[in-house]
Amino acid sequence: MKAARQLLDSGQLTETQRRRFLLHFIQGLSTRQIAVKELVSHVAVHKSIALAKEKLKNFFKQG
Repeated sequence: MKAARQLLDSGQLTETQRRRFLLHFIQGLSTRQIAVKELVSHVAVHKSIALAKEKLKNFFKQG
């Protein structure tokens, strides 16, 4: 959780990636639930979350 907070505060995620990351990992919503809420496809949500996770990995490889 601390690692995720550092990434969220780093400014490396887009606002969309940040919001979807929080909804998925903190609030526990599925990609389909987020997609319905945001009126987008679940694939778009999945891609945003996958990019956020990749940025998380890279963020900690650097630091």
